[in-house]
Amino acid sequence: MRPFFPCTLLGLAALVPFHSQALNGQTNVECDYSHTLPDDAIMMPGMPGMAMSHDFFGNTHANAYTTNEQLLTDFSTTCNNSSDHSAYWAPSLRLPDGTVVRPAYQKTYYQASQIEKYPIQPFPAGLQLLAGTHNGTSPNKLAVDYFCQGLGYSDIPKSSCPPQPNGTVQMNIALKFPNCWDGINLHPAIGVKNADYAVNDVCPAAYPVKIPMVNMNIAYLIPNSTPIDMTKVELSLDPVIVNGKVVEQWGSIYSAHGDFMNGWTTQGADFMANHCMNLGLSCDTNIPFAYEMALQDVTISNLDQADKNFAGEETLHVQDNWQGTRSRNKEEIGLIQFTIPAWPPELDINNNTEFTYKIRLFGGNVSDANARTIYLYGTTNEWDEHTTTWNSRPACNGNAAGSLYANNKQSYRYIPVDAAVKEAIKNKQTTISFCIGGERKGHAYAFSSAESPNPPILMLQGFKK
Repeated sequence: MRPFFPCTLLGLAALVPFHSQALNGQTNVECDYSHTLPDDAIMMPGMPGMAMSHDFFGNTHANAYTTNEQLLTDFSTTCNNSSDHSAYWAPSLRLPDGTVVRPAYQKTYYQASQIEKYPIQPFPAGLQLLAGTHNGTSPNKLAVDYFCQGLGYSDIPKSSCPPQPNGTVQMNIALKFPNCWDGINLHPAIGVKNADYAVNDVCPAAYPVKIPMVNMNIAYLIPNSTPIDMTKVELSLDPVIVNGKVVEQWGSIYSAHGDFMNGWTTQGADFMANHCMNLGLSCDTNIPFAYEMALQDVTISNLDQADKNFAGEETLHVQDNWQGTRSRNKEEIGLIQFTIPAWPPELDINNNTEFTYKIRLFGGNVSDANARTIYLYGTTNEWDEHTTTWNSRPACNGNAAGSLYANNKQSYRYIPVDAAVKEAIKNKQTTISFCIGGERKGHAYAFSSAESPNPPILMLQGFKK
């Protein structure tokens, strides 16, 4: 056998997008290739070296002994969303000339459709899923697609996958995992499945719990290549024992399959389902490690409403005007308070730069179509939404803790407030409050409050650039 060579991210910006349907709710994570082992913690747990050769993505320590519980406390991942501690793996790939090729990366889309009629449930802690057929010899229309750059996706591999102008051939294997769980078994077993596929988004009676579909797209980039016949590409199979020795086996590309071991936190999985996909959003990489919805919030307003309390309203109003005499102009401030999502003890809060705190707000400019900047300022936690008015308001700090450049589109907006929250943690605070102040030319902004279907959220998110 010829030695393997690793694929690189050569020309990534020029590569076509991965396979994904137009769905109602979606998020994604991209994970570089991590390592290769003849291990399978789902089908052969605790049996190192006895499985087919697998290429691993995500958790960098995944092996035959890995458990879902271990993943949650292990922050070593190749994924760009560091909140995803999952382990993903698939069989190794061999080209027709015998060269074993390591994948460059995989991009997984978490997807859901028809969420108005059939909303999804969060991944349960400990869930493990399988996709594809490990000994397949024919197309699997339900679970597996093949891709050649320039030729698109098909459930039948192309006989000539051409190089691009830079000489690189890109091949993808797309694996769609079942999106209906039986609600009982977290782990599949040989001959026993714990999940199945929805039909027209309706789950089978034996698998009634609809969950996000895991659509994993594995990219192989072969530089300086001639056209490749994908029909003759082989994938690793379970080895056989000959004279006491393990002998590797290779099979048809139709044996494509994959394994997913859930490593999302309970809060991350809940956010993905209930604050992203079930709202019909495309959240990209904005799935947090931990989050808290606003404890309380209220609008305060000056002039003739200076003694009025606005508790219970579904909208926070923000407005300021420094033109002329400021005190005579209408001003509205949004007060908001959160429990601080706990910083993970495994990470050094002073040196870690991947995990940051952000606030998610829904709203925008309601005065005109222009984009303008408003600011968040720190304030004391000593206020009560049911009694606070303009005349009893807490003081807002002079230095901004965050800013938002917002147009008139009513949308979800993410505001970094990392320094302020980490300072509060170092000061032993468990809650934090902010004033939302307007820009200085009288334009009005509106944001959904804690009483609305789109409450403010303080999130701890991990991301690798």
